[in-house]
Amino acid sequence: MDQELYDLIAKAKSGDKEAFTLLVKRYKDIVFRYSYGMLEDRMEAEDVSQEAFVKAFYSLSKLDNSYAFASWLKRIVSNLCYDRIHKQKKTNSVSGELIETRISNNDMERRDLQMTIEEAMGKLSPEHREAIILISFHNRYGCFKYCSG
Repeated sequence: MDQELYDLIAKAKSGDKEAFTLLVKRYKDIVFRYSYGMLEDRMEAEDVSQEAFVKAFYSLSKLDNSYAFASWLKRIVSNLCYDRIHKQKKTNSVSGELIETRISNNDMERRDLQMTIEEAMGKLSPEHREAIILISFHNRYGCFKYCSG
């Protein structure tokens, strides 16, 4: 972890709200993408992202090792996602909403592939879906803790 990030985490731990705001800016996109991948619902992912940062803010003083911030934040997000998934299963209100894509309407092959992937991801258990998402993040960004959006 770079020294600037470590200093930012230390300041946030000591109650510096501006430092925490900078941490949110640094991690907000990755937290949202991770939540979205787990929940497959934009609004739920936005809610989880916001809730994760609120939880992180109020419990940051309990973080023992500032170097573990990214892992700690990921665990908060994962737990919130699992809670949402379990609530959805209990109420039988599984969302059928497809993942939004940024592909052109003329690109049918990519759209078909995206739908196939979404269907397959929807059939996986939350644990397996998380594993696929983590592998994807690792391949795309190096790893969760170093991704800054």
